[in-house]
Amino acid sequence: MRLLRLALPLGLIALCLMLAGGQAALARLSGLSSGWFIASVGLLNAVTILSALRWRMTAAALALDLSLGLAVREYYLAQFANQTLPGGVVGDAARALRSRKGGPLRPAAQAVVLERAAGQAGMAAVAVGGACAMLLTGGPADDLLAILWLPAGFLALLLVGARRAGAAWRRPRGQLAPGGPAGAAAPPAGTGGAVATRRPAHRRGFC
Repeated sequence: MRLLRLALPLGLIALCLMLAGGQAALARLSGLSSGWFIASVGLLNAVTILSALRWRMTAAALALDLSLGLAVREYYLAQFANQTLPGGVVGDAARALRSRKGGPLRPAAQAVVLERAAGQAGMAAVAVGGACAMLLTGGPADDLLAILWLPAGFLALLLVGARRAGAAWRRPRGQLAPGGPAGAAAPPAGTGGAVATRRPAHRRGFC
């Protein structure tokens, strides 16, 4: 089974190289600068580890305990699956399934979705900031304004969604009684609006 798990993605990569002209790609890679290659690999691994830490913090906020090693390992596997399999979300779905540890799927899926949304929000913020900097320094305004609406709109939708989700999270679960104080539950039907209260029993104090 392990051999099949290893052979399947390798076979897919080989098939992609054959269909996309692997010899031409290898010819271009032969002239690659070793310094830039090492720097790019180091930065890619740093981004992956930081993303795993972001996922771990998001999961902790949802009462889902993930160790650092598990988060980093699962994030590497998810990235590999997203890059090699169609759709680009298979790895994230597997990350949610594997991180729930036999518990409910909802908090694990929420942690993955919120973590990905936070990453996209960061990229959109960087794009908006870069576009604004180019506008202030005399960049091509027509081209920038044509593409600036996409990250700006994404950020606006994300802020609105976060605001609505926060309001729903803070909303009390029980229904309020008509004319009653905030947080008081409505009296059950058939009691005539009166709610029976139980007086605390007097207990003997200890000397």
